[in-house]
Amino acid sequence: MALPAASVSQALVSAEQDLARHLPSTTALEQAETAGLGLYTRAEIGYLAPPGSEDAPRLRLFTQVLSPQWAVRLLTEHAQGATDTQLEEVIAWALQQEYFRAPGSRRCIHFGGAEFIDFYFPGSE
Repeated sequence: MALPAASVSQALVSAEQDLARHLPSTTALEQAETAGLGLYTRAEIGYLAPPGSEDAPRLRLFTQVLSPQWAVRLLTEHAQGATDTQLEEVIAWALQQEYFRAPGSRRCIHFGGAEFIDFYFPGSE
């Protein structure tokens, strides 16, 4: 039996609560604007490609600090009520630009099916 996918929304709320405990005078957006947002997950990540190809999405253990630009976008869309699927699309775009280093590429990145997902604000621990 497959486990339910982890919720991006719930993970963002948890990170915001952790930040409030450690730096009560700093909002999540303020912290994201200066330090970005850390992502730690085990999820399906890769290029959209035929199954079995080297580039196809596969389950990966993954850590990446999203730049302030993408961190703010993710938090803003979350605050505006975006669904987990919409938030996963933002993460996929961020990874395409920052991890896979394919800005402007026509190849799309897939991010989804997270077994777990954790966000953290660098420097707030």
